[in-house]
Amino acid sequence: MKIKLCPKCKSDKIELYAAGITGNYRCRNCDYVGPLILEKEVDERDLKNKDKNTK
Repeated sequence: MKIKLCPKCKSDKIELYAAGITGNYRCRNCDYVGPLILEKEVDERDLKNKDKNTK
């Protein structure tokens, strides 16, 4: 499974901001806006552990 990360602050709080040919993303953590994002391959177990740790 792949998750999207902000290239500026590495947060996973990325959302599609403006659609179109390139599409822009916005980071809810640092307000980065742009077409470039990072993708990271993660194991589903890692995501479950992260959710448990943030509650």
